[in-house]
Amino acid sequence: MSCDLMSRLRRTVRHFARANRGNIAMTFALTLVPLLSFVGAAIDYSRAAKARTSMQAALDSTALMLSKDLSSGVITTSQINS
Repeated sequence: MSCDLMSRLRRTVRHFARANRGNIAMTFALTLVPLLSFVGAAIDYSRAAKARTSMQAALDSTALMLSKDLSSGVITTSQINS
């Protein structure tokens, strides 16, 4: 039984090696590299946009707190930079 299995496996491997109907697989394999590159770039861009939004929110919050403290007299204009 083991010999029969080995001969079937050899026939299958030979048939696979001689097959020439793999055009779709080759096209998919060739387009997979740029496709994965675009997905990676999209992920990087979304992370950068999220970081930029977070920094902008922190800057806006800081500006609002400084203007509130300045208008209520908690700090003076000379203390703003520090």
